[in-house]
Amino acid sequence: MHHVHVWSLTPGRHLVSLHAAIDEGEDRQAALLAIRRLLAERYGLHHATIQLESWHQCADEPEPDEGHRG
Repeated sequence: MHHVHVWSLTPGRHLVSLHAAIDEGEDRQAALLAIRRLLAERYGLHHATIQLESWHQCADEPEPDEGHRG
């Protein structure tokens, strides 16, 4: 997991958004349910927005620029 943001909407209502990288061919629905269960059981987070991605492809990362050095 990366690109994790957690905040409180009200004192008793906490929210999370995150990116989760999973292996190609994995059951995306099972991964999503497992992440939601972990967030609820371990951290008490019941409202989550989860973006599933491939291991080497973050949707928010810029495309590599062949002419850019940095």
